[in-house]
Amino acid sequence: MPKRSPLIRRGIPADHEMLATLAARTFSDAFIADNRPEDIAAYVNQAFTPSQMLAELTMPESWVLLAYDEATLAEPALGYARLVLNSHHPSLQGQQALELNRLYVEQKAIGRGYGAALMTASLKGAVAANCDTIWLGVWEHNTRAQRFYQRWGFKTVGTQTFVLGEDVQTDWVMERPVNLPDEAL
Repeated sequence: MPKRSPLIRRGIPADHEMLATLAARTFSDAFIADNRPEDIAAYVNQAFTPSQMLAELTMPESWVLLAYDEATLAEPALGYARLVLNSHHPSLQGQQALELNRLYVEQKAIGRGYGAALMTASLKGAVAANCDTIWLGVWEHNTRAQRFYQRWGFKTVGTQTFVLGEDVQTDWVMERPVNLPDEAL
């Protein structure tokens, strides 16, 4: 059987409840082993409510990309990315920045091309928005995600604070030019 490609579509306001469920589950799955459950719960209960997802889906400077198995588009998404225009950090080298605020994939879909499809779509979005740089924050202890971003040409340029419940953590700020040499988007 041939491998199916992820299908990416832009999120719409009607996706807010599905996105809240997906965001809460993928965030919890990614970090529960290395953090206190009460800190995870506090963050999830604040950041991934249906009303918060609706707000993010309707902000003009923000958009969400949803990744689906092309054969089961009617099923819940298997991953998502959130992008934010005009989001800056003092360590950035670029002038017109796009923040890759979140990129998460269901555990069962990791390693199946969903993260790569979301990253490719995010870079295309940065080109369409006339951005010269794309950046993100990644937890200093999340080596799996760091390796993924490094494969995509991101370099560490600074740090920032991330508050998870009552735990104050350090995120690496990683950046890359939107267009790298020999890269065709």
